Amino acid sequence: MCEYYITQLSKTAFEIENSVSLLEKLSKDYDIYIVTNSLKKVNDSRSEVGGILPFVKGRFISEAIGVSKPRKGFFDYCFEHIDAEKEDVLLIGDSLISDIKGAVEYGIDSCWYNRKKAANNSGLTPTYEIGSLWDLEKIL
Repeated sequence: MCEYYITQLSKTAFEIENSVSLLEKLSKDYDIYIVTNSLKKVNDSRSEVGGILPFVKGRFISEAIGVSKPRKGFFDYCFEHIDAEKEDVLLIGDSLISDIKGAVEYGIDSCWYNRKKAANNSGLTPTYEIGSLWDLEKIL
């Protein structure tokens, strides 16, 4: 049943807020990477089905790396494989615990994508908070 679930999950992708157009636009000026705590099979398929691969320079998938966000080793691995300094990176994520915590602890700027307008009771302070992905244009 687990394998069936993963197979079905990997076949689904849904676009949020016309995000493919945003990725296309931003990829002209910025290197975009996916950093995710997901299964490689699921991410591979969803990225392809979702049509985002042409706009992404690379992907860092916790299952493939062997360590997940927010652990330092995940970010160490990413920075070993990109040509960027910490001060030039912005991690955009919807999880305070894995995305924002990892960025804060690693010393990189973070942007919490909080489309549900959830309260932040985590004690973490993201560099930015947005309710719409298109607000990234104002930040960048």
